[in-house]
Parts: sequence; C-alpha cells; structure tokens
Amino acid sequence: MNTNLYSTCAIVGSIALLLRLPAFIRKPEPGTGALCIYFALVTFTFGLSVPAVWKVVDRTLGVPNLAGMIAQCGALTIVFAKLSVVLIWTNSWPDAKRKIRVIIAVLASLLAVMSGLFWIAVPEMTSNPKNFAAASAGITEYSIYLVVYLTGRVVVNIEVGRQCLRYMRRAAPGWLKWSLLTAAIGSVMGLPYAGARLADIFAAHMGVDNKAWEPVAQLSASFGSLITVTGWTMLMWGPAVSETLARLGRYRTYHRLRPLWDALYEILPDIALTSPQRRRITDWPWNITFHLYRRLVEIRDARTTLLPFFDLNFSDAVRTRAEAQGLTGRRLDAVVEAANLAAAIRAKKLSGPGVPASVTIDDYFATHDETGQSLHDERDWLVMVAQAFDRSPMVADAVATLPSPTGP
Repeated sequence: MNTNLYSTCAIVGSIALLLRLPAFIRKPEPGTGALCIYFALVTFTFGLSVPAVWKVVDRTLGVPNLAGMIAQCGALTIVFAKLSVVLIWTNSWPDAKRKIRVIIAVLASLLAVMSGLFWIAVPEMTSNPKNFAAASAGITEYSIYLVVYLTGRVVVNIEVGRQCLRYMRRAAPGWLKWSLLTAAIGSVMGLPYAGARLADIFAAHMGVDNKAWEPVAQLSASFGSLITVTGWTMLMWGPAVSETLARLGRYRTYHRLRPLWDALYEILPDIALTSPQRRRITDWPWNITFHLYRRLVEIRDARTTLLPFFDLNFSDAVRTRAEAQGLTGRRLDAVVEAANLAAAIRAKKLSGPGVPASVTIDDYFATHDETGQSLHDERDWLVMVAQAFDRSPMVADAVATLPSPTGP
C-alpha cells in the first residue's frame, strides 16, 4: 500500500512544484518561495519513503533505516514549512520573518534531538522499509525519538489548522477561503498518523502486535499531505475552473434562450447582428459571452418591436387563469410574458409586414417590464420567459383560445 500512496504523493508534490516554480522565478516573493519549499519537501520526503527508493538509500549508505529517519525529519520539516506558508499569508512580511526564525530554531532543535536518539538506537535496528516505525517502536531510544517527532507534528498541525480557520473567516468568498479550509482539513487528516505511531509505542512495550493499524498511519500521512497540497494549489487552478464553469453556464443559458429567439427571428430577422448560419461556427464557449449578450439584446429588441401587438385583455385573462392554477411571483409573470410574446408573434404573422397604423402601444406594456436591476437579472428573467414559452402548457392553451382570423 505504501508504495502506491507514497508514489502518488511524490508525483502530486512534484507537479505542484513545477506549476508554482515558474511564478517564483518570474517574481520572487516570500509566499511563493515558501510554497515551493513545501512542495519540494513533499516530493522529496514521500519519494524517499517509497520502499524501493528506501532500500537503495539504506544499501548505499550502509545504515539500516537511515532513509526512514531522513524521511521522518522531512515529514517534520513539511509541517513547519506549512506553518511558515500560513504565517506569510496572514502576517506582514517583517512579522512573518520574525516568527519563521523562531520556527526554524525550534525545528533545528527537534531535528538535532531526533538525530541523536536515532543514532543511539541504530545498533538494535534491522532494515524494514515497509513498517520501520512499528518494528522499531520497542527500542527505548527510538520510542523517545517518536514522542519528540510526533509532539512536533501534532502541535504544528493543530496550529496550522487553527490559523487557517481563523484567517478563513476573515477572507472574502472565493478560492482563498477554500484553499485555507482545505489546508485546515489536511492538517486534521494528519493527526491519526500520530495516534497510530503512539499506539505503536504502547503496543511494542506491552507485547501486542502493532501492525494492525499500520494502514491508518500510511493513509493519514498520505491523504493529509495530498489534501493540503490540493489546498495550496487551488489559487493556481481554481480561477480557471471558475471561469470554465461560468462559460459553460453562459453556453447553457444561450441555448435555453434559443426557442424564444428562433420564434422571434422567424418573423423579425432584422434583429440578428449575424445570421444563424454564420453564428453557429462561433457558438462555442470561448466566444459565448458576446453571443449571449447579443441574444439578450436581440430578444429585447424584438419585444419592443412587438409591443403594438400586445393585448391587455388577453394578458389579464392569462394572468387570471395562471393564478387559478397556483402560479405566483416571478413564475406567474414569466408565463404571462411568454403568452404575450406568443400571441404577439401570432398576430405579427397574421398581419404581414409592418405595423398597422391604428395599433397603439398600451402604456402598461411600455412601462411594466420585469427585467430586474442588472444584466444577470435580465438574463435570468429572459431564461424564465423562454422556458415558459417553450414548455408551459398554459402558454400554448392561452394562444389556442385566440380567435381565428378566418372564423365567423
């Protein structure tokens, strides 16, 4: 299991580093530099923890489990680097720099203690790349080593989670907030690793098999880091995801307006800036913002042209029938508007080109228009009208009640 998990973490860390490093090269900044160091540490530590790599290092250096000690020192350095990133993000650079100096001093002290304890314990160890910590937990010096190591990890992970949640509450909605939340979750996900390793110590001294919860330690370490790396990279790919989703949403809106636009274009082809045949080539999401705006404008222009064919008595009758069927609010207004448009389109078709001189625009239709206060409101309103125009049986029934021009 650890081969797959640790390899995945190393690959993800290296990808994040490659994505972030060019930005640091172009414009060196403390926050970007700290992120690059964090990603490099994740890549190095998890790459070294892969059993195949571990064996090569141990065999080359001739010290059993030395790769494990280096990897654990790397893992401790990772959490301190993570805290440094948060401090840089949440403090001015002079304050962050002062705090990071303290962090480095604490980290150096812990690494020195761990190194000394490890070298004392080495003579009693045997190389075991798959569960080195569990197998060595019964050695007294290594047990103390683990307590020092785990204490550092737990305290710093809790502080990272606390800082992320604290700053997240002050951050504006967006990818920074999600990034901090994800990093906080990743820090919490790393805590079961410490629990499993402490259980190794007690199990080893009590003669209990401590291999049963080894997967917990591996999963916690791996997923905690993967989630944190994901959180730290959100600011790189998150805005692109948002923009892609927004474009797809505009593309969907564009096509939801199509039934109404088609019906209007059939009787008023002059509303279109470009013909539908030419426009289909450019309907894809990368051009959709302009074409959606044009479609909204064209529908509004067509409505204005059709105002002489709106009938207040017909509109009131449709509203009364829709209210009787339980419609209220914007849904009711959209059905009435769609019915007015459908009836006006029918009347325009029957009247032929031009507008009869005797037809006047009712003041109600000229002034009462549920467009909203912004372009987004306008878009949402016209989508509701277009959907009612295309799908509402009340609209079809209302138009069907209109008298036929060939009737008695």
